[in-house]
Amino acid sequence: MDASTGALRDADRTQHSPHDLSLGLLGHPEVLGEVLYQIKAAAVLVFGSCGAHSRITPPAVEYLDPQFAFIGAQSQLQTLGPTVPNRVAHQLRNDQLGVCAQRLKLPGQRTRAERPPGVTRGVRRGRERPHAQAHAVGVPVPAGLTRPGPVGISPGGPAARAVSCAVRRASSRAVSCAVPTGVLLRLPVRTRNTHTTDRRVPPVIATTDLAGLSTERPAAVTMNSHITALAVARSLGRRGVQVVALDKELGGLAQHSRFIAARGLLPAPELDGGRPLRDGLLELAPGFPTPPVLFPTNDDWVLALARHREALQPHYLLYGPPPPVLHRVLSKTQLWRACTRLGIPTPRSWPLGEPSAAQTEPPTDVTALPYPVVLKPDDSRGFYNAFRAKVWVVATPTELLERRREAADAGLSLLAQELIESPAGGFVSFASYLSADGVARGSLTGRKLEQWPPGFGTCCLADVRSKPALAERGLAVLAELGYHGVSEIEFVLDPRTGEHLLLDVNPRVWKWVGLCVAAGVDLPWLAYTDAIGAPQMAGPARDGRRWTYLADYARLVRARGAVLPEAAVSHDEWVTLLSGRLPEGFVDGVHDPDDPEPSYDLLWAALAGGAGPGYSCAC
Repeated sequence: MDASTGALRDADRTQHSPHDLSLGLLGHPEVLGEVLYQIKAAAVLVFGSCGAHSRITPPAVEYLDPQFAFIGAQSQLQTLGPTVPNRVAHQLRNDQLGVCAQRLKLPGQRTRAERPPGVTRGVRRGRERPHAQAHAVGVPVPAGLTRPGPVGISPGGPAARAVSCAVRRASSRAVSCAVPTGVLLRLPVRTRNTHTTDRRVPPVIATTDLAGLSTERPAAVTMNSHITALAVARSLGRRGVQVVALDKELGGLAQHSRFIAARGLLPAPELDGGRPLRDGLLELAPGFPTPPVLFPTNDDWVLALARHREALQPHYLLYGPPPPVLHRVLSKTQLWRACTRLGIPTPRSWPLGEPSAAQTEPPTDVTALPYPVVLKPDDSRGFYNAFRAKVWVVATPTELLERRREAADAGLSLLAQELIESPAGGFVSFASYLSADGVARGSLTGRKLEQWPPGFGTCCLADVRSKPALAERGLAVLAELGYHGVSEIEFVLDPRTGEHLLLDVNPRVWKWVGLCVAAGVDLPWLAYTDAIGAPQMAGPARDGRRWTYLADYARLVRARGAVLPEAAVSHDEWVTLLSGRLPEGFVDGVHDPDDPEPSYDLLWAALAGGAGPGYSCAC
């Protein structure tokens, strides 16, 4: 045993803060390359036996970025196959060990231009560096192979302790790769006084770990644990409901809320028709003391749960409608036809036919449309997954036909709709919860004042404004479609006529549902109480309440895209926020002094550039 190895083992006996160790390297930059190399080589020894077809990419040790801060690499639960999204497949190919040495060029590492074709980035380069699997702390390099970078670590020095800490923590996180499809993963407990604690690599836990949930009332389960789920968790958590946050990936801003009792990963809802997700939920179900209420927060999760509703209902409580109703609501063509039957105004629209008819002429004269027009999909989530866009705007008949064929190749049908250039503040939403008997147990109307990015972005500033006529239209459409549950119906103001035209229906909780909670119409609570058989009624909404997502609103202001000066977050409101309080009648989608961890995650991601691929939620 050499001196360095002995020093590392001695260091293992002492608890060191990774933050302190990383700061210690500031005085020893010459050993950074060696530290990085030994950490990565140790990861190969710990996780190198994992097969290429395991259902989970192995967790990784923490690595050092150029600022010498420990950052955890990302790990995801995925079922490998042709349906894996391109972003995930790219990660699994180039980062199979889950070690993200982004923004770093290690000693001896070739740049993209220097690598021969077929050699990928990442640690697992058996062909490029065959000694990588053999070399680690205290392991000799095979004869004939050389080790890149500076050698030698001062015994007991900061570099030795940093490597020791990383290797010790990596070893403690080693897991079997034979992970069942439905296994739940829990994010690790984090040290509260340092941003350097690994926030991303979860160990595997058993469903029995849910046994600590209360038996007094059912838990709630959010699915897609980002901004929307955060509002749901805060609403229910403050009423004493325990919330479990599930997701297909790490990085959601709800995952570290103090109102989350347990958190973890399950297979993505879009994989294999949602069957892996169904199997995972069924495997997880015995861990709940009583059947919990499911809160899907985007269309993928809504559709997957509806598709497997019959199998899930004995084990979970669902408050939404059956699949045929959901498909009617989500289909832009069927929604337009329902509005036409009721005489509710919409933008002028033209169905473009089924995907199987893409090679034939569309059922309307596309040369006569008032270009530019918006092409809206009947399957919004399938469209977003295929093209990473919410809609297409086309300027010519030729472009429309090309886009129609492109959508048909993905099995998607389109509705062409007149583009309405609404004035600022012209978007209004009717939000409600309807029980299965058709009773509106709570509702309000709110204005989407600003959005990011401008044009077809998502809301970053909204307020509550009573508009009874639009509420009446919204209830009529929901009744015509046979819908019950949580929904948001979007209207747009046509400046030519002064009329609000119905655009879309979202059959779920949505990004700024926290505004409804703040205004006294707590839709998540209404859905929860109805699902457990104790329905309640909300009172009238409090007009004037405002909601913002400051992260996007700041981008909007910086880009000079804000268009409503009278609705801007004021100087006094910014000062109040910075003082650690929320302004009167004001709520943010993430920032809350009573629940600061999500804000911390958002801030740290901005400062550190994130630790792996960005969260894939459309918002």
